[in-house]
Amino acid sequence: MAAVTRRIQLTGGSTYIISIPGKWVKENGLDRGSEVSVEEVNGNLVVSARGGQKTRERNRRINITKAMDRDLLQRVLTAAYIAGFDTLVVRSNQYISQEMREDIKRFAKVVMGGVEIFEEGANSIVLQNVLDSSTFPP
Repeated sequence: MAAVTRRIQLTGGSTYIISIPGKWVKENGLDRGSEVSVEEVNGNLVVSARGGQKTRERNRRINITKAMDRDLLQRVLTAAYIAGFDTLVVRSNQYISQEMREDIKRFAKVVMGGVEIFEEGANSIVLQNVLDSSTFPP
């Protein structure tokens, strides 16, 4: 495959990402959730397929109810992180209060490194774990 140019994107305020050409992904038998190896060689990054290895993506959905207080929310978020989620969707049937919203953001930035806010709406926040949390002890 000929060299391609990609733009670096910033997601969540501290993680940089680039897209991988779809043709390369298909030619190497990869799919969503597949792992690739990224290695620095003489100042260049080399992306290699890892034989189509695929890890099961762990998603979790948390519903904020009227009975859920800030402390319970933090415990639930922390438990999901320790369990090794990849994507965490925090939803509410109504607008998520500014107080809860700030707690979720604080969780992502301060409490647990490697968690980025991927999407935010009036009644939902999607968090993405950009690190492999299985390599870190709880």
